[in-house]
Amino acid sequence: MTDPREAVPDSLLDMLLAHVPAAVIVHDLDLKIVRTNEAFHQMTGHGNEVLGKSPFEFVPEPLLNELGLKEKLPRVRDEGAVIGPEEICYRTPDGRPVVFMHKAFPVRGADGTVAFVVTLLQDWTAHAQLVQHLKEMMWQQETQLKEAADTRKAMLFMLEDLNENMASIVRAKKQWEATFDAIADPLFIHDAEFRIVQANRAYCAAAAGLPRAKVIGRSYYEVFPVMKGPCQVCQRAGELHEEEVFVSASGQTYRMWAYPLRDVAEGACTIHIMEDITERKMMETQAKRLERLAAMGQLLGGIAHEVRNPVFILTSRLQLLREKLASREYDQVASDLLKIEEAAQRITLVVQRFLTLAKPSNLNVGPCLVQEVLQEISDFLANECLRQHVRVDTSWPSTLPPVLADRHQLDEAFMNLMLNAIQAMAAAHGGGTLTISAQLSAVSPYPAAQKQGGPWIEVRIQDDGPGIAPEHRAKLFEPFFSTKPPEQGTGLGLWIVRTFVMTFQGTVDYETDVGRGTTFIVRLPVLSPVQPGTNNSPAG
Repeated sequence: MTDPREAVPDSLLDMLLAHVPAAVIVHDLDLKIVRTNEAFHQMTGHGNEVLGKSPFEFVPEPLLNELGLKEKLPRVRDEGAVIGPEEICYRTPDGRPVVFMHKAFPVRGADGTVAFVVTLLQDWTAHAQLVQHLKEMMWQQETQLKEAADTRKAMLFMLEDLNENMASIVRAKKQWEATFDAIADPLFIHDAEFRIVQANRAYCAAAAGLPRAKVIGRSYYEVFPVMKGPCQVCQRAGELHEEEVFVSASGQTYRMWAYPLRDVAEGACTIHIMEDITERKMMETQAKRLERLAAMGQLLGGIAHEVRNPVFILTSRLQLLREKLASREYDQVASDLLKIEEAAQRITLVVQRFLTLAKPSNLNVGPCLVQEVLQEISDFLANECLRQHVRVDTSWPSTLPPVLADRHQLDEAFMNLMLNAIQAMAAAHGGGTLTISAQLSAVSPYPAAQKQGGPWIEVRIQDDGPGIAPEHRAKLFEPFFSTKPPEQGTGLGLWIVRTFVMTFQGTVDYETDVGRGTTFIVRLPVLSPVQPGTNNSPAG
């Protein structure tokens, strides 16, 4: 048999092997290496020392077992099998990790039998790294695509929610605007600079019918109600307040409430609600007038009795003076004239007191001494107390500090309370004792009082009448509620008292015991800070 190596010149075979990029290993039938090329040396790090050796002699045993070369190479020689291509991972003697693409096949002679076993090794390291890199990139891309798909899906859901929320916001805005405009009372919102940021239809109508566009952005006190500057309720930042505002141009009176708004987009804002109370004020004024007249009517009997004595003195002295002048007795004329003048002055004083309490007056708030008011009213009612068999005991310090109030309204409030007490005692048991006291008090337990935080004048008007029945107490301060016959009052007395006292930031309360009497307690804040407990010696 001709040797295949002799069929091809060695020079030509070496040239071919040198230019093949793959490592070529030629084994004889004993599986000994008989030829390699340069690519083999570069890939494996082995040189010509492997010639004449079997791979089983220098390839590490674990790698041989992993690759199965001990079984595969004999199969190529004995059976003519072709192994591969298959990927082999290998670490060179110098420690470099490499990846080979391995293939083993037989080379047959002229008689068709296997003459050599050829192994091809192609460096697959860069390709494997590229494939791995591509796999990683594909995995990253798939991950990113999945994340993008998830993000897109989430964004679609968010857009749907946003559309629904926007639709809800638009509906809520329209509903809010409709509700805002449906409020019949003028209503507006201003910012910290008192510029209007929103106003309802009623406010625009009250502001001479100005369109909303010409109202927004302007200072409200230049629009409606027209004033020199912000009202007092606006200057008390962060608190709920109310104030009466009179619009001179239209003659209307409004009660204005101010509510601070927090955590809004425009910053600190205040909402104002204006209630037209013109008609109510007129009715209240008329009702107070009727109540005043009713009280005066009840006092007319006592006043007539009080005037009767000076009138008798006046007429008798005039008759005596006429007789003395007729008989030319002039020595006692001066004394008679003095008596006549004193009687006339007493009548004038009684009538003046009556007119002062009966006539309506404009609100004139200023410093008032409660002790002087109590003394004046108790003096004015002295004859009524005498007529009704009521004894009066008074007790208050001579140096109580002033309060800020309208003197006429304070007179009327205390007169109503005293007159109610006199009438209750007279109706229950034909007389009694009226106890009137005033003192300084450090704290009042009522909400309006706590806002003031200073000392208070506490007035107590106590009777020993029948007391207030439990079923009447809840309605005691309601207008037109009365337990008296219709001819004795309108049922507005206590309502007027509470209205007047609350106007001056005071409180009204009562203590009652059925069958033992009632005490009405009026508390008014003092005008200047005075420590309670000083100068509290009774003056009478």
